[in-house]
Amino acid sequence: MFFFCSSCFGETIFKEHPLIEQLTRVLLDVFVSIELTGQAVAFEQKFNYRRPMYEILEYIWKLDKHRTQVKVS
Repeated sequence: MFFFCSSCFGETIFKEHPLIEQLTRVLLDVFVSIELTGQAVAFEQKFNYRRPMYEILEYIWKLDKHRTQVKVS
């Protein structure tokens, strides 16, 4: 599970990383591409691949910069 706090490195990545402008688009691309692998992968397996991303996406939705990027994507 992914936890965020004001002193955590994780929060810094989502607010100050040099490639912050591409982060949201890339996360969404990976999220969607898991479904479009073309492989006969069971639903549960795809869900397990995506599970860690749910909390990250929920977190970045709270940040104005990222929410704007989701709306534009």
